[in-house]
Amino acid sequence: MKYFNLFRHQSIVGIYLTILVAFGFSSTAIAAPTATVPATVEVELMTTKTAGGSGGPGIFNLWSNGYVENRFNFPATGAYDVRVAGYSTLASGVGAQAEIRVNGVAQAGRQIFSETSLASRTFRINVTAGIRRVAVAFLNDTTVGGDRNLLLDKVSIAAVVAPAPAPAPAPAPAPAPVSTALNVPASVEAEAMTVKSTGGADLANGVNLWNIWSNGYIENSFNFPTSGSYDITVVGFSTLADGIGAQTEVRVDGVAQSNQIFSETSLASRVFRVSVSAGVHRIAVAFLNDAISNGDRNLLVDKVSVAAASAGAPAPAPAPAPAPTPAPDLSGQGYPFGSRKTAYVAGIRPTVATQATQDVAVQNLYNSWKNTIVAGCGGSYVKFNSSYAAVSEGISYGMLITAFMAGYDPNARSLFDGN
Repeated sequence: MKYFNLFRHQSIVGIYLTILVAFGFSSTAIAAPTATVPATVEVELMTTKTAGGSGGPGIFNLWSNGYVENRFNFPATGAYDVRVAGYSTLASGVGAQAEIRVNGVAQAGRQIFSETSLASRTFRINVTAGIRRVAVAFLNDTTVGGDRNLLLDKVSIAAVVAPAPAPAPAPAPAPAPVSTALNVPASVEAEAMTVKSTGGADLANGVNLWNIWSNGYIENSFNFPTSGSYDITVVGFSTLADGIGAQTEVRVDGVAQSNQIFSETSLASRVFRVSVSAGVHRIAVAFLNDAISNGDRNLLVDKVSVAAASAGAPAPAPAPAPAPTPAPDLSGQGYPFGSRKTAYVAGIRPTVATQATQDVAVQNLYNSWKNTIVAGCGGSYVKFNSSYAAVSEGISYGMLITAFMAGYDPNARSLFDGN
């Protein structure tokens, strides 16, 4: 009778709500479109999803580049930590690259989910008080070498707890900063280097790496005991785009020295020679040619080592005879064969063979050309056909070819000069 009187005096809406309460239903089962921070939201309940679908119980699968988004009410202006729980399916051994966006604007600090079971990543953002749209975006979808997806469980946001304020400094000159320079010879893990302008920690085949996933650099200070030549050894590898690896540059105190390409997709090393004066200098390893085209080109660095350049054994004193013909001087040559200082434009280099195989093919063709087409008559010339006729165009081609191949053939300069 009690319930009958209640139902009789309520509106239809009131009757519906009363039944829900009577049977133990709670309004919290329905996701609110705006969550007040601190808050945790299951990804499958987030209000906006531009791609993907269910990835199993409690998991949302972003299976193509896109994002999930929800509105959050931030009570105060300041720094907040966005904690994303999820994991990845891998392609070419590389996990899903995740990015946080606030009101559609990407925030600093992309990170990679290299785990294939549930893990978490924390992103720090700065926002003003009020309601903001917070999104988790998936950036590097591919089906090359596997099907890379980002599978998400939940997103949590909480204010960053500020440390207790430091006491006011005494009115005295600030102490000199503690030096973090490593004494040469030295080796440092990339993820332990003191400056990283971009990228994030990564793991490949049990090796801890620093993934420079956009143009930028990592840097550390080194204390060089004497002035002279030193070898900088960089150990790492590349993920490829358009079949081209990561162009890597070494800098001393911010000044570019030289660059090489990591074409390998597993650990390899490159040695860069620099000349420095005694004392502390900043050594940086920079990534120059980031791209996402038929792949996602990144530079993954394991470690950086610095040591004095190895000096060869001293040459014996020359016999009292005419000096031998000196080796060709290549110091003024800007692009010796094989240097590839500038990355190839997509479509120029074939992808059916490795770079080393293509280099050998060029060298073999050059040797055949030099042995069959180049002739001498008090100098050198390029034969027009099987006879000994020659044309100026062929001579010009010969001058260009020998200049380009000087990095391979030590006699190319002599051939160019007609000796």
